[in-house]
Amino acid sequence: MFLNNLIKDNPALIEASLKLHRDGQIPPNAYVYDLDMIAKNAKALAAGAQENGLQTYLMTKQFNRNPFVAQVALKQGLRKTVAVDIMDAKLLKRFKVPVGHIGHLSQIPFHDVAAALAMKPDVMTVYSVDAAERISNVAKEMNVVQDILIKVVDKGNAFFPGQESGIWIDSLIEMAKKIQMLRNIRIAGATAFPCITYNVDGPKEIEPTANFHTLIEAVKLLKKELGVEVKQINAPGNTSSVTFPQFAKMGATHVEPGHGLTATTPEHIYKNDLPETCASLYVSEISHHFGEKAYAFGGGLYVCMAGGPKGYEVRALAGNSYPELLNNVMSWDQVSRDNIDYYGMLTPGDQCKVGDTVIFGFRPQAFVTRAHTAVISGISEGKPVLEGVFDSMSNMLDIDYNPLPVQEVIRKIDETLKKY
Repeated sequence: MFLNNLIKDNPALIEASLKLHRDGQIPPNAYVYDLDMIAKNAKALAAGAQENGLQTYLMTKQFNRNPFVAQVALKQGLRKTVAVDIMDAKLLKRFKVPVGHIGHLSQIPFHDVAAALAMKPDVMTVYSVDAAERISNVAKEMNVVQDILIKVVDKGNAFFPGQESGIWIDSLIEMAKKIQMLRNIRIAGATAFPCITYNVDGPKEIEPTANFHTLIEAVKLLKKELGVEVKQINAPGNTSSVTFPQFAKMGATHVEPGHGLTATTPEHIYKNDLPETCASLYVSEISHHFGEKAYAFGGGLYVCMAGGPKGYEVRALAGNSYPELLNNVMSWDQVSRDNIDYYGMLTPGDQCKVGDTVIFGFRPQAFVTRAHTAVISGISEGKPVLEGVFDSMSNMLDIDYNPLPVQEVIRKIDETLKKY
């Protein structure tokens, strides 16, 4: 899906990943991140947000919470992160990555509220009075007052399957009154998701969703009916430099860039010369052949927008040298998500050999996979350095896959940050 972008805009990332895989330093089933390009993209995002009067919470799930990526991005001005769930929050905290927002795409489990509050997030999102009450009770025990956002929804709003949630707008005031009676929380605003969409199969335009209109209406109600001092109108979804003006126009105060950091938003498929440049890829290796197909090691082949928009097939490069890769484009035979992705099946199989490196350039959601993440600095200077390889639970590994001590990893991150 983004393979052409990688070849055109960041071939050095392909070359560095190929060499490090062939040297045995990056294993197959690894997402690789170009820290130089991450820094460039983050700087562009931070500048674009500031220009449009927006605050940012960096979404880290796409790169599986890798602390090198997160800290390099935050150093460029993206401020804090948003945790997609409590595991996300705890793993970010492990490496001293500041968390600003918890609870939106996944509510905080009953026994984890104290841990979440201890991270001192700017806001925590609730879907119900029950969730608000639990936060208030624990906050009282901890002698703190926590700002919260109310997730709102109305008929006709869109959800991704399994993410249906929120307080209905026609009962918002009734529910918000009950929440206001709780002593140790404070309504700081509202949120919804997704708030911006990109019409990939239509006119290729950025469009606010019905959810965004519901969010703005909810904020008006909270102000008018209850006198809420709204600090946040949090509007995540399809966030990049291209969409910042639309967020600002609609009235958002806070946004949550994710795919924008790696230039893997839908806009980056269709438009050239955007501020962000491809900063990630997926590395595999040919395991074997069976019939007419070649089988590449899998584990990270969960592709957001699988198959891509109409007319966009996910392809891969295979070979053991850069010229060979570029001249060997293969098709990925995508199977149902009901199947475990032990392997990625490539055709025609006779175009590659066992042991060949395979490079994919798709739109990732690394946190739902069992893939590694690897981070490289110095690519833009022609001096690539592998800073670290992490497993799927954010443990940095030595060559034998033993987890390194957290404090040692933090020291390594701090040394790497000096480059940026």
